[in-house]
Amino acid sequence: LEHRGPIAADIHMIASKFANITLDGRLDRPNLLTEDTSHMIGTKYWRDLTAGSFIIHDGHGNHKQMLEPGFVDQNAAIINKIIFDKDPHANNQ
Repeated sequence: LEHRGPIAADIHMIASKFANITLDGRLDRPNLLTEDTSHMIGTKYWRDLTAGSFIIHDGHGNHKQMLEPGFVDQNAAIINKIIFDKDPHANNQ
């Protein structure tokens, strides 16, 4: 895969409600200070990769729980809304 500039599509991020997104687009998680966050890429990076819209949706559960029972169905519903709704920006979760 070779990156050659912004894509012509919207990017939807489903973020844990426990993630804090700063005004400058960084993903900040002060409640997890003991976790190694060096791998995390801020949201500004994603915004710069699209000529379309960048939309952040509030996911369910913390980052590690998002695909576990009790949370996965709620997060899958967000994905279905993104895919099947005519205007997924209208009512973000």
